[in-house]
Amino acid sequence: MCTASLIDRQWTPVTVAFERQELPHDGVERLRGEAVYGGLLFRHFGHFLLESTCRLWWPLHERFKGPILFHDPAGGVDLPDYAARFFDLLGISEQIHFVRHPVRFDRVIVPHRSFVIQKEGHPWFRTPFLLAGAAAERGFASMSDSTSTLADGLYLSRARVPGRRINGEDAIESSLASAGYRIIHMEALPLEQQILQIIRHDRVAGIAGSAMHNLLFAADRKTVIYICADREINLNYFIIDELMSNDATYIYNEPANSPPDTRTLDDIRKDRRDGEVKLDVPKLLGYLHTLMT
Repeated sequence: MCTASLIDRQWTPVTVAFERQELPHDGVERLRGEAVYGGLLFRHFGHFLLESTCRLWWPLHERFKGPILFHDPAGGVDLPDYAARFFDLLGISEQIHFVRHPVRFDRVIVPHRSFVIQKEGHPWFRTPFLLAGAAAERGFASMSDSTSTLADGLYLSRARVPGRRINGEDAIESSLASAGYRIIHMEALPLEQQILQIIRHDRVAGIAGSAMHNLLFAADRKTVIYICADREINLNYFIIDELMSNDATYIYNEPANSPPDTRTLDDIRKDRRDGEVKLDVPKLLGYLHTLMT
């Protein structure tokens, strides 16, 4: 087992779901030449951006033209739309391959991870995002007025995201819309338009979630407002803000005198997927008003 091939996380390393002794010794396909190991292809937007891209800096920097190999833990057939568009922007779609059976190459290059969630990020982590952002600007320079015209800022709404319900977000949206912010639903836009919206606006606000990772596509620092609905703030946002030198403000929703959280880790994860968050609207609007004036 090559240690560098693991998906490292702050709490544990993660690898593919089989043991070494399970690998067959017969029927292994032999391919000549070199390949690059890309890691695990996650079908969750946020984990794709942070973990499935963390080795792409090397083939892009070295202009590697051979296969880039991924394992797909979900065993899907097709790439998610956002992943296909991301690889298209980078010009590497034809190099992406899923490993579905044992394959041997003359040499497999395993680049170091440039991002470890909730732990650290290297400046080279931004390489694929900056290249994709530049490609989106070149290829989609003439967009509809709703995309190309600028507002005073963007608010990335979660109102249409399935699963978790955010009670009170409509009041936050109304307030920011009155302050000149454009309210957008990132999941309804193709990736290229998501990227352009982020690149073209200096101020971005939203409830902390995967859509905020789109900040990585911007070359310039941003003024960012995170509304944090959970009891803890995910360290990934701090790492991204540091890499980008963002002027970031985090507004904590949970009241300071709330009772201790007695839920299990599984309960917390389930609530994040399917639960309900009630925003302290008066407090949040007060903070937002202070930031806008």
